[in-house]
Amino acid sequence: DLTLRKLVPAFVRLLGGDAVDGGLTALVAVGRRPLDSDAYRELVRTSLVRHGEPEDAAGFERLRDRFHYHRLDFSAAASEAGPEGTTGPDGYAGLETALRGHGRGLGPTVGRLYYLAAAPEAFEPIVAGLHAAGMLDETGGYRRVVVEKPFGSDLASARALQKSLVDRVPEERLYRIDHYLGKEMVRSLLGLRFGNRIFEPLWNGAHIDHVQISSCETDGVGTRGGYYEKSGALKDMVQSHLLQMLALVAMEPPASFSPDDIRDAKVAALRSATAEPLEDGGCAVLGQYAAGEVEGASVPGYREEALVEADSDTETFAALKVRIATPRWEGVPFYLRAGKRMDRKGTWILVQFRDPVAKPLYAELATVGADRLAVLVQPEEGFFFEVNTMAAGQGFEIERVRMDYCRSCRIGYGTPLAYERLLADAAAGNPSLFVRWDELETAWSFVESVFVSCRNGACGPAPYAAGSAGPAAARRLVEADGRTWWAPEG
Repeated sequence: DLTLRKLVPAFVRLLGGDAVDGGLTALVAVGRRPLDSDAYRELVRTSLVRHGEPEDAAGFERLRDRFHYHRLDFSAAASEAGPEGTTGPDGYAGLETALRGHGRGLGPTVGRLYYLAAAPEAFEPIVAGLHAAGMLDETGGYRRVVVEKPFGSDLASARALQKSLVDRVPEERLYRIDHYLGKEMVRSLLGLRFGNRIFEPLWNGAHIDHVQISSCETDGVGTRGGYYEKSGALKDMVQSHLLQMLALVAMEPPASFSPDDIRDAKVAALRSATAEPLEDGGCAVLGQYAAGEVEGASVPGYREEALVEADSDTETFAALKVRIATPRWEGVPFYLRAGKRMDRKGTWILVQFRDPVAKPLYAELATVGADRLAVLVQPEEGFFFEVNTMAAGQGFEIERVRMDYCRSCRIGYGTPLAYERLLADAAAGNPSLFVRWDELETAWSFVESVFVSCRNGACGPAPYAAGSAGPAAARRLVEADGRTWWAPEG
C-alpha cells in the first residue's frame, strides 16, 4: 500500500524530471506474491489511474521498463533457513543476481537504496538477509537502507532493533524516514526562522506567548486497526511527527546547515522537553473516538472498526502541554494535539505572540488581538503573519490583516511530494531530513515518560464523538491557561 500510494508516484516524478543526484534509474519491487514484472507493472498502472494524478499515470507509461518485480519471501522464517536467508533455490542470492542484471550497462558502480516498505517485524530479518548475502558491501557502489516507521514499539525494542541493524549496516548508511520532514513547509521552517531578521530576534519567551502544533484527521483507522492497536496516537503521531516539528520550532540556531549540525540542535531541543503534569497526575489528555458523523456521513466508533478489540483502551487522540527547559523558552508552553475522526483535517503550527506592549496604555487597543504566525503544513501549504493595522475610514478602529503566502496556490501540482524529496536526498546521500538514532531514542524516552505518568495517574482515553474537536478535557487543557485551540478558517 505504501509503495503504490507514495513511493511509485514519487519515483515516477523523479525519473520524469531532470537528472536526480544519486542517479535513480530503476525500481525493483520485492514481494511474496506470485507476480512477474509485467503483472506488477499492470498493478502499478491500475493504482496510478485509480488513485494518482493524471500526470503520474502518463509518466509511468513512458517509464514502464524501469519497474521490475522479484519474488522473495523475506519473512523471519526465511532469514533463518540458511546463511543466504532463502526459502527457495535462490533467496537473497537470487535477488542479488537479479539486481546486477537490472544494473548492467549503467557503469562500473551502481548504488542501491534498500527501502524497507514492509511490516516492522520484517526490518531485522531483511537486513540480516542482505548482510548474509553480501548485499551491503559497497565495493560496487553505495548501499543504503531506508527504514520506515515505526522503529520499535517502545524504547527497549527500538534500542534492540538499532543494535541489530548497526551490527550489519553502519549508522551513517541507515536512513530512518519521517515523511513529515519531507513536507515543504516543515522544511521551510529553517528558512522562515533563520532567513528573516524579523523572526529570529523575537523567537523567545519575551515575545512569544505560546506555540500550538496540531495534526487533525477526519479519517478513522480504516484497515489499519491491527497496527493501530499496537501504537495509538502517542506512538503513531506524537513520538514521530509532532516531536519532529516541535524540535524545529524550539531548537537553538545550529552551528551550520550541515545535516549533523541541524540534527544536533534538534536533539538538544528534544532533550530539554518535558510534558507538564495535569490535574489527574498524568501528562496527557487521551481520547478514543466513538460513533458520530463526519462530513455528513455516519461513521462507527473505534471499537467497531475492523481488527480492533471490543474493549480496546487504545487512544486515537492525544493532547499535551510541553515545556522546553532553556532560557529561550522560559514560561512558554507548547501545546501538542493529534487525533483521528476530528471535525477538520490538517496539520499546522501556530506561533502566538504576546499582546502589544502599548495595549494597556490606550483604550482603543483594549480589544486588539496579538500577532500570530501560522505555518500550514497540509493539506494547504504556506504560512501567514497576522498583524493589526488601522481600518480605512474615519475614527480610530483597528482591523486584522494577513501577510499571506500560499505555496500550494502558487506552485500547485509542481509541489514535490514528501517522498519525492526524501528519495532524492537518500540517493544523494543527504541525511538532513532523516532521523538520527539519538533523535529517535530521545523521542521514545519522552513518550515513555508520558506513558509512565498515565499509568500512575488516571488519564485513560475518554470517548469523544467522531466529527468533534476531541475530548472536553483537551479544551480545558488550554482554557485553564486562558487560551484556546486555534485552527485555520474553513
